[in-house]
Amino acid sequence: MFDVLILSGGSASRLKGVFKPLLPINGKPMLLHIINEFRSTADNIIIVVHSSRQTDLIKKCIPMPRNTQIVLDRLDIRSPLTGALSGAIVSKSKIIFIVAADMPFFKCEVALKIAKYCNTFDACIPAWPNGYVEPLAAAYVRSRYLHVAKQLIDQGILKAQAVVKKLKTKFIDVRELCKQPDVIFHNVNTINDYVKALYIAENHKLQAVSYTHLTLPTN
Repeated sequence: MFDVLILSGGSASRLKGVFKPLLPINGKPMLLHIINEFRSTADNIIIVVHSSRQTDLIKKCIPMPRNTQIVLDRLDIRSPLTGALSGAIVSKSKIIFIVAADMPFFKCEVALKIAKYCNTFDACIPAWPNGYVEPLAAAYVRSRYLHVAKQLIDQGILKAQAVVKKLKTKFIDVRELCKQPDVIFHNVNTINDYVKALYIAENHKLQAVSYTHLTLPTN
């Protein structure tokens, strides 16, 4: 199958330093939703964080399944690419699936559809009709990803999508992967994104709400 790398070490600058993986959705941290989604399918789940404080916060709030481990980012540079590289180094699987911790509605069945293309491609990336791609909800051949990611970081190139240009890549229309890509690929970058996620989870119609009462964990 594959190992899942959950990138959980972001600075959340647009959320004023909130530690996003622990934001609750339906009473459970976002990170736990993703762990539960993959725990029975993935060979291993590797949670990548940027600091020991983040490790402590996760361990305090989330019980770790047997096939799950937390890995500290090997570089001081904070970027999805360095986080993914740190997780890929620890993984022993031929295929890795990278997913961001701020995508609480992502489904394992979608990951399986994406990963099957890794038999003939180095990278399998969901893509939107407008050309936007999802390199942080994608499958990769681990050996090729390691090689290219190391090269890019050595060159000071830290954007996650930079890997795509260096690998033999299959782009998959998000509409072929699921019926509601706007839900499955919804990620939480801002407080408005979080409020939208709360309403998606509750199956309510989106509307303007007050969120001043929310208590949020910090990095």
